[in-house]
Amino acid sequence: MGPGEVQAHDLPRRLRPKDGIRPFLRQEPHGTPGPADHPPHGGNDARNEGGKVGVINLLKKIKKTPSLERLLQILERREGFTVGFLNSYSYCVLRRTELMNRLDYIYCDGILMALIASCLLFKKVERVSFDMTSLAKKLFALCESKGFSLYFVGSEQTAISKFCLNLKNTFPKLKIAGYSSGYFDHFEEKALIDDIVNKKADIVICGMGAGKQEKFILEIKEASSNLIACFTCGGFIHQASERLYYYPKITDFLQLRWLYRLIHEPHTRRRFFKYYPLFLVYFILDIFNIKKPTTRY
Repeated sequence: MGPGEVQAHDLPRRLRPKDGIRPFLRQEPHGTPGPADHPPHGGNDARNEGGKVGVINLLKKIKKTPSLERLLQILERREGFTVGFLNSYSYCVLRRTELMNRLDYIYCDGILMALIASCLLFKKVERVSFDMTSLAKKLFALCESKGFSLYFVGSEQTAISKFCLNLKNTFPKLKIAGYSSGYFDHFEEKALIDDIVNKKADIVICGMGAGKQEKFILEIKEASSNLIACFTCGGFIHQASERLYYYPKITDFLQLRWLYRLIHEPHTRRRFFKYYPLFLVYFILDIFNIKKPTTRY
């Protein structure tokens, strides 16, 4: 790639990881912990406002979410919509917030969530994830052909720079308006939003962890009149900084992406064995609207 093909945004300060901040999370003012520090519990924030998501409302939103092919067609309308992805872990994080209700479309990210939604809606719900086995590949190809510009937010500065290089090697005509690390405080966030607006990015893709990324894309939607769409992408940017096609072909063919991640990602193993069982408990409680006292641990 030649000089200047992919440039970071012109913020007043370089955005670098702050000490004590975990990957994909923004630092809140005065050291307020993010959702991944205490995902399903406690705190004084919106997570304690009660069961705001509501399984019925969530299922209605999943049901009205268009198919992947239809979504790509809707992009050309430039309606400025937001797209999130729900899996077992993010459900635990977001179940007591209004964030999922405020998103325009929600896809089931993972076979388990898609299976549960299919059973409850009495219709097949497809698994859609933001990676190169699903939405990302088709979205990048469309943006390249239509000339849509993209702005990426997530991971560390070094990792996102490598990701953008990998992306341009595969999609050389793709327009990248800018990119930023996912590590920033409240004041840097304002400068970042201004930069996205000033560069008139058509599409924003954000991967900062459940809770943070949904909040951020909703803020972008409010701030930008040029926006076509905002997507959350979880750990995609971090994964694709190693290689764009993260999963081996045989793994994808056999639908064993979850097993591949369990083997290769220690944080995924911890999350899987802790929060997946917790998800089943919470989901059953929420279906029957059973209130359970929150505890912090």
